[in-house]
Order: sequence, then C-alpha cells, then structure tokens
Amino acid sequence: MVNFSESCPKDILKAYLTPIMTKLGDILNDKLNALVNDGKKLVLEQIVTTIASVADTVEELFVPYYDR
Repeated sequence: MVNFSESCPKDILKAYLTPIMTKLGDILNDKLNALVNDGKKLVLEQIVTTIASVADTVEELFVPYYDR
C-alpha cells in the first residue's frame, strides 16, 4: 500500500480516500490493541508508515483524517 500510494496520482487516490482511511484506521486500532496486549508492533509500524504515505500524497485532503 505504501508503494501504491507513493506513486498513485492524487486524483485517483482521492476517489478511494475514505474507504482506504477507514480500513487503515480499523487496522491501526486493532494493532494498537495487539501492542498493548501482546507487545507486538511490526504491523503497527507498517500501518503508521502507510498512513503517512497516503497523507503525503493527498496533502490537504488528509485534513479530515488527521485527528483520528
């Protein structure tokens, strides 16, 4: 997903931004719970990197997702 979002044109990513961010948010929450419960953080680090990559590509369109 990182590779996709880095090379994806902003207009294309914009069309899928809400479902992408919803799913990434769900995974982030699940992995935060796994970190707390099991001390596992590998996927959590990858999700944060992916969210950062999406934010970098869509720029100001990311503002509604920032507080999450």
